[in-house]
Amino acid sequence: MRMYETLTSRRGLAAINAVLAAALVCALAALAWQLSPKGMVVRGGEVAVGIRPLLAIGGSGRGQYPEIMRPAGAAFTPGGMIVVADPGNHRIVLFRSNGRYETEFGGFGTSRPARGFEASWEPGRFNVPLGVDVDDAGHIYVADSENAQIQMFGADTTFIARFPDPEREAEGEAAADSASDIAVRDVAVGGGRVFGADAHRIVAYTVEGDFLGLLGPKGEDAFEFDDITGITAADGRVFIVDSGTRRVHAVTADGERLWTIGSTQEDGAQDGVAPLMRYEFADPSDVALLKDGSLAVLDSGDGSVVLFTAEGRFLSRYGQHGSAPGEMLGATHIDALGSKLLISDTGNDRVQVVEIAR
Repeated sequence: MRMYETLTSRRGLAAINAVLAAALVCALAALAWQLSPKGMVVRGGEVAVGIRPLLAIGGSGRGQYPEIMRPAGAAFTPGGMIVVADPGNHRIVLFRSNGRYETEFGGFGTSRPARGFEASWEPGRFNVPLGVDVDDAGHIYVADSENAQIQMFGADTTFIARFPDPEREAEGEAAADSASDIAVRDVAVGGGRVFGADAHRIVAYTVEGDFLGLLGPKGEDAFEFDDITGITAADGRVFIVDSGTRRVHAVTADGERLWTIGSTQEDGAQDGVAPLMRYEFADPSDVALLKDGSLAVLDSGDGSVVLFTAEGRFLSRYGQHGSAPGEMLGATHIDALGSKLLISDTGNDRVQVVEIAR
């Protein structure tokens, strides 16, 4: 009888130990999931009004700030990596094409301190980075908004230059007067030029940092922007989203107007010297050029992606508001690589990679 009780007791202890061990394994697995970059990634999902979700990234899962705080600019590298501006944490975060965390760089630094305070900026530090773009060589350009500058980095995230650079004598007074006070919201690079936009102006540089001036004509034909939120540059053209007037403009790299998309009272009306294509945006925020030459305009107002031809004519509309995979809430930036679209789903504190399900 005692031997039976001893065996029963041992079996009971063994069972309890097995349960505790299993519970510990589950707890460690759950903790590893939360701490792992995979724990910040959601893959796949159902097609939502023509948007096929591929993956959504909510953060790096690493360091002091594991989550992205209202992401702003987002861009693909030529190799498919994902570059995200995290303005709330004053950093740039890089992810692999499968959503895995790769690295980050940045930290707070100001070159324009309040009176009585010292400047803390040094190369590679930011004060609210809002826009990013990547050129064909993999260089990363960051719109360092509150420092009123664009910073350029190598593909390995090594600092290369900043525009404007106060130490460059070649820029002279013209650059200082026209560019030093532009709180750059977005940046675009294409055709050997770098463009930076604040709410009302767009400034242009060569990729070597030479100041070219403000984009567009002067005098009575000068652009009057109300609230620029996004720009992109490719194939000798610059596309500008003016959220304030709910219009999208196409111009040459030298600022010659090509066409405008937006609301008008009459079809075929002219906006100054450029044709005005009629479309009612809710609140456009950014634009990307697709591989077939068409344009994808991100409309933050209704959570949609609207496609247009290279000449600005409407093709189709996809997407809706929401927080499920493929849905968007307060989306601010868009980029394209092949058939994939990268969207800063700012209101949902994530970036999404999606495809149009045509």
